[in-house]
Amino acid sequence: MTLRFGIGLLASDLRETAEQAGLADALGYDLVRVADSQCLFRDLYVALTLVALNTARAKIGPGVTNPITRHPTVTAGAIASIDELSGGRAVLGLGAGDSAVLNIGEKPATAATMREYVEAVRALLQDGETSYRGKAIRLTWARRRIPIWLAAAGARALRLAGEIADVVIMGSGFLPEGIRASMAYVEEGARAAGRDPKEVEVWVFGPANVADTREAAVAPLRAAAAATGHFSFGRGLERAGVPAELAPAVERLAREYRTQEHQGGAGSFNAQLVGRLGLTDYMTRRFALAGTPEECIEQARAVAAAGVHGLMLTIVTPEPRRTIRELGERVMPALR
Repeated sequence: MTLRFGIGLLASDLRETAEQAGLADALGYDLVRVADSQCLFRDLYVALTLVALNTARAKIGPGVTNPITRHPTVTAGAIASIDELSGGRAVLGLGAGDSAVLNIGEKPATAATMREYVEAVRALLQDGETSYRGKAIRLTWARRRIPIWLAAAGARALRLAGEIADVVIMGSGFLPEGIRASMAYVEEGARAAGRDPKEVEVWVFGPANVADTREAAVAPLRAAAAATGHFSFGRGLERAGVPAELAPAVERLAREYRTQEHQGGAGSFNAQLVGRLGLTDYMTRRFALAGTPEECIEQARAVAAAGVHGLMLTIVTPEPRRTIRELGERVMPALR
C-alpha cells in the first residue's frame, strides 16, 4: 500500500515559500503546489518561478488556479513557462474557483465552463491554437504536454474530472466513506468517456499537522479545515455525507464563511466560527490529516485503502518547515 505525497503552500512570503519548497523537495515529496488567490497571497506564477528554481525533482504547479481570473492563453503561457524553467516538472491544477473568485464578486465556474476551459488550454499547449467562445486563440511558442489536475467536490464536477482530467483532486476530505462516495462519481465520468476507472489517478487534499497529541495537532487547523469544507459544502450538501444532526451547523458554516479571511489561521473569524458551531471535531476529522505520527499513518492508510493515490497536504501551521519535516520524516516513509 503506497501513497504519493504533496504539499500545498500559501505564498505569504516569497522567500519563505521558496525555502519550504526546497525542503520538501529534499525530503522526497512528490509534488509542491502553490495556492492561487490573488487577493490574499503573492502572485502564483512569481511564487512558482521561485519554487522551480529551488527544487530539482518534485512536480510543481498551481493548487489550484481557475477559469475566471485568467484567460486560457494566459494560463497556458504561464504554465508552459514554468514547465520549461523546471525541466518538464509542471502540472496544471485547475478548479472552479473559490477565494480567488469570490473575493472579486464573481461566481465559481460551472461544469460547462470548466470543460470549455480545460479543452482550450490543452489544445493551446498541444496544438498552438483553438477556438474559445467563438474566437480564435493562439499560443505560438510552446508545444508541451502538461498534465491537467482537476479539483472537484460536487457530483457534476467529479463526473467531469473523471471524464477529462489527467489527475482528479477530490474535495471529499480524508474519511473513507466520503472518499468512496466521491470516487463513485469519478468512476461514472471515466466510464462515460470510455476510460478505465482504475487508471484514473485520484488525490485528496486538506491541511495537515503532526504533534504529540491530536488536540495539539488540530489546534492550528480549524480555519484550514473550514476552508476545505467551504470548497466542498459550498456546492451544496446533497449527497455530501454530512450527518443529519450536523447539517444545520454545516449550512451555517458555508453561509457565514468569510472568504476575505480564507486560510486566515487559528485566530481568524472562520476558525472561531467552526468552534462556535460545535464543528471542530467533525471538520478536522473529515478535512485534516492530524495527530501523532502513528495517528496520521493510520489515517493515511485508511485513505489509501479507499483507493486514493496521493495526498495534497496544505501547510498552514505556525512553524511550516517543522510540519513539512515531521510529515516527511515521521509519516511519509510508512506509506512508501
